[in-house]
Amino acid sequence: MEINIFFRLFKDNRYSVLALLAALEQLVQPSVRIEFFSHPEEEFFRVNFTNAVGSPESVPILAYSFATPMWKNVAEEWQLLRARYSGAKRIIILAGGPHPTGAVKHVLRRGADFVCVGEGEFSIVEFVRFLRTGNVKHIPENIYYYKQGKLSKGTARLSGCWETLFPFPRNPYRFGPIEITRGCPFKCKYCETPLIKGARVRHKKLDVILEAVNFMVKHNRADIRFITPNALGYGSKNGREPDTASLYALLNNIRELLPSSGRIFFGSFPSEVRPEFVTRDTVRIMKEFCNNKQVVVGAQSGSQRMLDIMNRGHTVEDVINACQILLENNFRPSVDFIFGLPHEQPEDAIQSLNLIKTLIEMGARIHAHTFMPLPGSKWAGKKTKPIPDFVKRFLESLIADGKLFGQWMHQERIGRELSYRHEPTKEVCEL
Repeated sequence: MEINIFFRLFKDNRYSVLALLAALEQLVQPSVRIEFFSHPEEEFFRVNFTNAVGSPESVPILAYSFATPMWKNVAEEWQLLRARYSGAKRIIILAGGPHPTGAVKHVLRRGADFVCVGEGEFSIVEFVRFLRTGNVKHIPENIYYYKQGKLSKGTARLSGCWETLFPFPRNPYRFGPIEITRGCPFKCKYCETPLIKGARVRHKKLDVILEAVNFMVKHNRADIRFITPNALGYGSKNGREPDTASLYALLNNIRELLPSSGRIFFGSFPSEVRPEFVTRDTVRIMKEFCNNKQVVVGAQSGSQRMLDIMNRGHTVEDVINACQILLENNFRPSVDFIFGLPHEQPEDAIQSLNLIKTLIEMGARIHAHTFMPLPGSKWAGKKTKPIPDFVKRFLESLIADGKLFGQWMHQERIGRELSYRHEPTKEVCEL
């Protein structure tokens, strides 16, 4: 029996799909056929998926990994696909990623057959085993589904070590940023990371990272980027203070593998750094080995009251100090701020604007966001607060001067919509 997995590709999920492909390549027998599609109306997808559905020797799986902003489109897409293939044998929709992890019941009710909670590499491997045997005992312990109208979960224990797993597929190779750290101990109330990746920090083994870099170089890929919640936290045992020895070993060893034209991008998109990790020692290491001039710094607010409420774990002064150190070393900070936060008062917004003015005068650039209630976060049941007009006018004036960027206006629209669509936090989070 052939397992056909059709991965839905979005602009924002391609890196997570690479991790799943790597696990399937390394841990599954080659009888799994993998295809990709970017829209259900693509002729390539329609032909291949129709053939898979019609074949008695095939098990067709639609695999979706997505975050909350994509949820509305995904739900509508499932409805279209269910209607299109209503006369065929049953198709299986497997959902994972940030939104399904935090809203299991809601996603199952809207069309998914199975929802994977948390990390998916070892889960999808075990799920393939279930598809081959048909034995529900092989459904992984972090995959949920409805059975006779009752929410059920798998019982198969997962084994495997993400830290030693090669970060992308090699045959055929598909490259992306190398994920070097998972987990975050700070538990910020707006964030889903602790739910998905855990509060305990884990780091990809250095020899695995170097093997991946060497493989990329052999295939003429010499620009190295990373995925991590805090680039300067690599090697840290508790995730709360930098380990400069591990940081130096990482970047020094990568640099030695690269050709003279090779470049290291560290602390820039799709990564960021926490402000209190920006020290003269950590920045000295970055300056020695890295090529990027932009560094993303997570500030989120200029109000210490709001930073404390949301569990950020750093101070306003930490943000100013981080930007000062970066600028002194010829890095330009791109500083994240979130507006429309729960409990945010006008005076908190004013303090954020004042900090933004200070940072811009120093030479930083601002990356503006609007709070969105993400399922699985502590603030999943909160509403996006309307952004005051005086804040909007100020942010818009900075856009015109090239001093601010970001999707904050689009996020505000999504946030208002989500505030009224989410189930209560307890319903979303309890499985």
